[in-house]
Amino acid sequence: MSAIGSNACNLPLPDDDVAADASDLRGLSLANGLSLGNGLSLANGLSLANGLSLANGLSLANGLSLANGLLYENGLSSTNGFMTSEAGQTFVKYLVECALPATASITKSDSVHGGQRTFQGLVGLAPEWRTGGCDEDCQEWVSACLLARTNQTGASIPIFLRADHPAIGTSADATGTYSKGEAGYYGNLFMNPPVAYYCLEGAGDMWGQLAGRTCGTASPSTTSDSCGFTSTEMCGNRGEEWADCDYIGTGSAAFPAYCKEHSVYRNNVWEGQHYYPTIAVYLKDSINPPPATTPPCTPSSVTVQGESMTGSGGSAGPSAWTQYWNGTASTSVSMGEYGNTIKVRARGTVARDPGPHMVVRVGTQTLGGATAASTSFRDYAFQYMGTGGVRTISVTFDNDGSYSGQNRDLVIDFITIDRACPTG
Repeated sequence: MSAIGSNACNLPLPDDDVAADASDLRGLSLANGLSLGNGLSLANGLSLANGLSLANGLSLANGLSLANGLLYENGLSSTNGFMTSEAGQTFVKYLVECALPATASITKSDSVHGGQRTFQGLVGLAPEWRTGGCDEDCQEWVSACLLARTNQTGASIPIFLRADHPAIGTSADATGTYSKGEAGYYGNLFMNPPVAYYCLEGAGDMWGQLAGRTCGTASPSTTSDSCGFTSTEMCGNRGEEWADCDYIGTGSAAFPAYCKEHSVYRNNVWEGQHYYPTIAVYLKDSINPPPATTPPCTPSSVTVQGESMTGSGGSAGPSAWTQYWNGTASTSVSMGEYGNTIKVRARGTVARDPGPHMVVRVGTQTLGGATAASTSFRDYAFQYMGTGGVRTISVTFDNDGSYSGQNRDLVIDFITIDRACPTG
């Protein structure tokens, strides 16, 4: 997928009739991207704070139609659904900001405050929705924007966005203010049922927590307890069950632009292969400056070769550790104080799908699991946010088996620990 050239835009604050709304847009637009506040609350499994449920998709029973323009009554009703409650109107505000550009707006009768209320555009991911329908592409871009701006607490945290869309742009923040990658957000909130995904970038879990963000900060697991989003773990993880994102850019400047839905292995087939346009969120690099007395910190990496590991159910070879039976291989290593990305480079002998499955832990803390479905070595990334110092990293193989004379084994080439530093 080719990158669309980045843009420089100067977006004004919307002229909203609710004074508190202005606080949701702290930060101005920056060259080659967009920074804006987030404060939308979609907690409790995608429900608004007053119980207005989104369980069946945004367009159902909420006065919103995908077939017609938001400007019109048959596109966004003034008399039922979102427009009839304070929380619903807050959602409409964010919806319009994501969909329409700063030069466009819609006005609706306001049964909550009286008179009329104008909703001003801001980002402009689906300008066609003002007077026309919203197709799948429109739905997915607007959903990604809403998800990226969601915070369970409703607190407004300045964020910087990158995406393969001309309304946002592909370049990083040229000022360097927003340099900490948090997560990629994607899905479709207009489906029935809606789907909402996020994948983590580097130490994004830590930066999100420090900044007060709540929806991209769950430890790798099936879902984010705080917001009801489904985690596809690290954006760069490759394999059928992971985000498997397509990146734009190279090296540290790359960002996840298109990411895959959560796939499920059922009846010998991986189900769920759709890639969604993704919005990558970046946070300020001055979230938690260290005290003046803190010794200088330099990001570092350490690699432990598989053949140096010890454990049960396997053995060390000339250049790798091979786990032949269910069991655990482990090693001890010094972890960083400010977040660690642990990459297990492994491959499997499949012996019929699925391939060998591993669970990675630091001490007693489970970081996540992965299936080494490839017979070639690949990296599987996990995040450890615990305290620093010497810790035991363990890799447990838990689905030993054989089929037609072929054994299912897990082969560990090496483990790399990338140790981060705080900002400041």
